[in-house]
Amino acid sequence: NGVDISFFKPILKNKSNNLRIISTGRLIERKGYKYLIESLKALKNYELTLVGDGNIRPELESVAKTNNVNIKFLGERNKDEILNLLQQSDLFILPSLNEGMSNSLLEAMACGLPIITTDTGGSKELIKGNGFIVEKENSDSIKKAIIKYQNTPSFLNSHSIKSRQLAEKMSWAKVAESYMEIYKK
Repeated sequence: NGVDISFFKPILKNKSNNLRIISTGRLIERKGYKYLIESLKALKNYELTLVGDGNIRPELESVAKTNNVNIKFLGERNKDEILNLLQQSDLFILPSLNEGMSNSLLEAMACGLPIITTDTGGSKELIKGNGFIVEKENSDSIKKAIIKYQNTPSFLNSHSIKSRQLAEKMSWAKVAESYMEIYKK
């Protein structure tokens, strides 16, 4: 997969006292959002936004209520709205149980977001000094990674820069160039 780095790009953000966490994707079982929501139980100074919709949204709303987690369920959004939401966020989390090469992850990286993701599919290949790999189906593992960002703001800055650099290597132009090299042989 590739990403449009001329569209998905970072901007200078307004500072916030809260860690602004975002995830984009379908609200389905295999995305593991239940574990993300549970990881925020008893944490302070965060804002969680889930962008997307799906059949388990009512269940996730219930998990959030049970765990007293403050979360915004925004439903489906268009590309421009997703860009704006990513650009205003501090951290992207993808807690998938099964994933290929996630377009959502690439878009977040192109916007300069540090990443927390599970060791599944192509996600691990995208974490190279720009975030943390956490265990699947493990809320505590996600929580520990979030706390690292809350306690060490310098991680947010350095991982943000690294995410953008890695995304630039995954631009559509670079991906097309790679395919051309394969077919020249």
